[in-house]
Amino acid sequence: MQVSYKKVFEGLELAHKTKLDATMKRRRLENMTSIIQDRKNKSHTTKGWRRLKTIRKCLDGYKPFNRTKMQKRFHDSFLQATASHIFADDVDVDLARVMKQNKWKHLKQQCLAMTPRRFGVSIITMHFQNDKL
Repeated sequence: MQVSYKKVFEGLELAHKTKLDATMKRRRLENMTSIIQDRKNKSHTTKGWRRLKTIRKCLDGYKPFNRTKMQKRFHDSFLQATASHIFADDVDVDLARVMKQNKWKHLKQQCLAMTPRRFGVSIITMHFQNDKL
């Protein structure tokens, strides 16, 4: 007489697979509901919005010095020019909404920075050059 446990193992395998499938369905359902609930509880911020917030916080947070009005305008223009790069990792970014919330008229990728010359530097340099001659 030959003893075979093949049917027992097939039954155990089927029971394990059924239990695993039920567990996976429950996990997927719980994950999806928790994601939806998290989005409702806290506003879902994307990487781009977090980056923009962090940059602005760093620019405003340097306490020993206050930025001038011209510097603030330049920094805002620079953020506007680099917005497409700041939000590059976001899949469903709405750049029109970004423009509206930041009060930007366009997202051209250019900005101009004009720095004034320091008074007296060129005069001193010219004076030393004339002395050497």
